[in-house]
Amino acid sequence: MLASASAFLALAVVPAAAQAGDAGVVRAQRTLYPAAERAAQRATTAEGFQASYDAARDLQEALRAAAPLSPRCATLRAALDRYAAGRSTPSISSTRPAA
Repeated sequence: MLASASAFLALAVVPAAAQAGDAGVVRAQRTLYPAAERAAQRATTAEGFQASYDAARDLQEALRAAAPLSPRCATLRAALDRYAAGRSTPSISSTRPAA
């Protein structure tokens, strides 16, 4: 009886934990994703590129902290993570001065 009760509690805890992780992904999507987009659009100087990189890294860190996730939110997290990874990889042309 004790084993079945603990199994039930374990199953009950996972959805609540996943809901917390899901909320973190949704919060990042609503706040940090638009901030990363705005920073990327303004990236025309070295400081602008650094701000864009920083915004993308903030998004990545928030996504890493959001766990565990439901399967539905895991898909959103993967898409946002790919976006942030692309934005946080500096291009050579943006980091070198023009000749």
